Amino acid sequence: MPTPRFVLRTSIMVLIVAALAACSDAPRSDGGTPPDASIPEIENPMAGAGAQHNDVLVCLSDDGPRESEDRFAAMQRCGFEPTADFSIDDARSRFQAFGPDLPDWIDWLIASPFNPNPSMMGGGVTFDETQAGFLEELGAIVALGEEDTPSSERVDEALVALDALEGRAVDALADAEDDASKAVLAGIAIAKASLGYWSDIWLDEDAAEPFASGPKWWQVVTADVAGGIVGGIFGGGVGAVGLGTAASKVVGDLAEGANDEGAGGVNPGVGVDVAVGQEHNDTLACMESTADVRATRTADPISLLIDVCPVDGLDADMADGLRDVMRTELGLPDASHAGEFADGLIDDWSGWFDTDTYTDAQKRYLEEVGVIIESIDEGGGQAAFDRALLRLRLLEGRARGDLVAGDDASVLMGLNIAVHSYQYWADSDFVAPAAGRPKWWQVTLADVAGGVVGGIFGGGAGAVGLGAAASKVVGDLGNDQDGDADP
Repeated sequence: MPTPRFVLRTSIMVLIVAALAACSDAPRSDGGTPPDASIPEIENPMAGAGAQHNDVLVCLSDDGPRESEDRFAAMQRCGFEPTADFSIDDARSRFQAFGPDLPDWIDWLIASPFNPNPSMMGGGVTFDETQAGFLEELGAIVALGEEDTPSSERVDEALVALDALEGRAVDALADAEDDASKAVLAGIAIAKASLGYWSDIWLDEDAAEPFASGPKWWQVVTADVAGGIVGGIFGGGVGAVGLGTAASKVVGDLAEGANDEGAGGVNPGVGVDVAVGQEHNDTLACMESTADVRATRTADPISLLIDVCPVDGLDADMADGLRDVMRTELGLPDASHAGEFADGLIDDWSGWFDTDTYTDAQKRYLEEVGVIIESIDEGGGQAAFDRALLRLRLLEGRARGDLVAGDDASVLMGLNIAVHSYQYWADSDFVAPAAGRPKWWQVTLADVAGGVVGGIFGGGAGAVGLGAAASKVVGDLGNDQDGDADP
């Protein structure tokens, strides 16, 4: 439902348009005549894509992906209309291809200002001088002055500027048949619709705050525009709706905090407890802070999960099973082998999941966890660490829209643990051992591996238990190696 601010703004604009129309019908003081009203203005041929984009977003917000329904199936239920020329499978494959496996895509997606890098536009697509000029102006407009919290006045100015830009772009490109021209017009149409949609949400006084290290709300608009342009290249208006809305959901859910417990709009996956990551952190914090635990740094970490730091649903039988898979699946028979285990994860991350147990799609998402962790440049400081956290959150958001089979649950739980574990160790006082590794962010690899394997064996309880246990023994490699200090 539109907010009062949106209704008021719309009413004012209607009155202004009516007043201008009345003035245009009056005789002109210079003796001229008003424009011939019978000559219709040329409409953006991609205007319908913008309207449908918002309709699908509203539907997904009210009734998000259902169990066993990926993001594109949910979008189709909500009004996305694929065609023979751009099918729902085309949308899936194009969305997967144009970004998720490219580390640079995240930077491009929420760039400030928006940068329509042709290399990210689908392989060899380029824009001529006129088209590139329109895109450059579009980027400057949707950046909203690069303010952290743009005002309603700034948004209104942007909407007026988009109308003007659209008019000039339509005059120049509406009759063009090339894909690049269609993509430019699709990007503008999506930008107008998206800015109206997201500004109405985020300028509402009751709107929740986004993640501190996540994208600003207006940067979600750039995701919509990016998807709209790429979709426009490959599928016209249908492609613009498909990829623009998909990109909007992935980044918008992140900004809205959809990865939080109880948040809507995201399919958490079959059998996935969205609170598993936080429960993992709570368990790990208990293991780190309890005096009895500190005295058992080289002891069996699983034994701590029943009486000292109990995990709901984890009993003695499951504990025995977790010990077994910790040894056989992770190659970690006990805490004394933590160094070898950590080195194995850092040097050969995919070694533990490169088996028939995992599907190609699951492997792709697990592999990207390793890529993100490996790509962290310590010299980049806090900005580099924040960007890695953002990428982990985006990774989880994408996976929740793609991995919907029953046996995907353990991987989804592992990705949720990745986000929370990374934050846990980022906030800790962890000091790398003399050998130089693991670094604090590399400890996250142990949490993910333990979470996924534990999830296969014991669901949410197994993911929390084995993830925390693996994290504990690897984390203990840091700080005082004699056991007198906690990470």
